[in-house]
Amino acid sequence: MIILSLGYSQAQTTVNLSKDSTFSGKVYAGIVGITGFSVESSDVSVAIPIRFGASLNWNPSKAFFLQTFGSYDLGSKLAIGSFSAGINMSWFRLQFGYFGPVSTVNHRPHPVSAAGQFETWTTSLIPGGGTTATVSFSPKKKPLSFSLSCTIRSSTQFEYHGGFVFDEKLKVSAWATNDKFGGGVITYNGKKWRATLVGTPKNIAVFCGVDVYKSVSIYFDAGVDSWLSKNSEGRTNLSLARGEFGILNSFSYKFLKGLVGVGYAQETKQVKGYLFLHI
Repeated sequence: MIILSLGYSQAQTTVNLSKDSTFSGKVYAGIVGITGFSVESSDVSVAIPIRFGASLNWNPSKAFFLQTFGSYDLGSKLAIGSFSAGINMSWFRLQFGYFGPVSTVNHRPHPVSAAGQFETWTTSLIPGGGTTATVSFSPKKKPLSFSLSCTIRSSTQFEYHGGFVFDEKLKVSAWATNDKFGGGVITYNGKKWRATLVGTPKNIAVFCGVDVYKSVSIYFDAGVDSWLSKNSEGRTNLSLARGEFGILNSFSYKFLKGLVGVGYAQETKQVKGYLFLHI
């Protein structure tokens, strides 16, 4: 969960094709062992998600770029891919293709990364990639950027995203589906703690992670369903969708990285053990 702080730091190779042209690639492989012990019975559940992925970036010049990536989960058989091209200048960026809109890129971890494989439930509520066009503006000499995206989900469903980033610490985004509000998200990345708040018409959720000692962190990942709906008596139909907290210890040895941790999930009433290894 707190692995959000690991970012996108997998094995990378960069080749300078010419003065202004570069080619870079990253590879990723990870395995997570999740064991759940019921506190109400003797039932034990085991899951072992395995993910492989790679990404490629080509800059034929300083202004133009091509990006692509792909990942595959053996357990769920989930495949995620992206291909996009664009123009990138000091204050302006235009990107189009199949990739994540503003809300996805600013707040969800990259799929080809440790954080992407070990994503929090809270950030998973944010829409994923699609056929998208994004335009971004970055005022000169200011740690601030604004972005707008339009994503086509189907012939009758369009998503419109907007957001801003301030100094990479504060990120705020919102989206609408056709003419209806789709959701909003706020993320704060501090030196010792990180938090994300997501609100949609169906869910409201929050994730918070705090570094307590060197490589040891505690986390809280929770949310409710139906927070805007009411029953016949006028009361809100709240139901717990997620309620997990725990402690994690990250480590690294040569090319191998990972974490070990334990948590409690109220929605399943399980004590969960985690062992995560990745390169």
